[in-house]
Amino acid sequence: MMMKKLLIAAAAGATLSAAPAFATIYNMTGLAKSAFGSAASGATFTMSLDTSTELLTASITSGSEFAGGFGINCCSLTGAQPALRFTSADTLAGTYSYAVDLSNVASYDSTFVAANGGTGDSAYSAFVAALASANASTGRTVGSVNAFTNATNSLSGALYVTSVSAVPEPASYALLALGLGLVAMRRRHQRG
Repeated sequence: MMMKKLLIAAAAGATLSAAPAFATIYNMTGLAKSAFGSAASGATFTMSLDTSTELLTASITSGSEFAGGFGINCCSLTGAQPALRFTSADTLAGTYSYAVDLSNVASYDSTFVAANGGTGDSAYSAFVAALASANASTGRTVGSVNAFTNATNSLSGALYVTSVSAVPEPASYALLALGLGLVAMRRRHQRG
């Protein structure tokens, strides 16, 4: 009986003292337009990356037709490599939504993968490291967004990290609930 009490107390203590696991949410925005063009003739990018699912969601509003689709260059404004291509198909003016699985190596441009370790995991790590390093001293830029007028030419603009937030993963809540349940059970057992 004493051993059972010790095990319950140890499990509860370990559960309550365990650091919660957090996912990071990166919110980004960018505007691809010509140097002399208006926003209405370009494309506005609004994106979010959830590190717990490795899913990048993007909403792109295009003011005109782009024959080559949309993409992201990473991880600097100078010498940035094409990292992701949302689509290479002809797109008309309108709003497009994309969900890109960044755990899949096929989601990346092959030159970006090759330049960052040659695997999907290394490409993902490079992309997330660039997001994490975007701060006030870098103007929060992480690369550029592109709206391709054809296969090789594009309108581009800076990609900014607008906010970063840490969100507890669901498993952290489950672990906390288990620990609190064990503590409650122990106290009830002591009283009764």
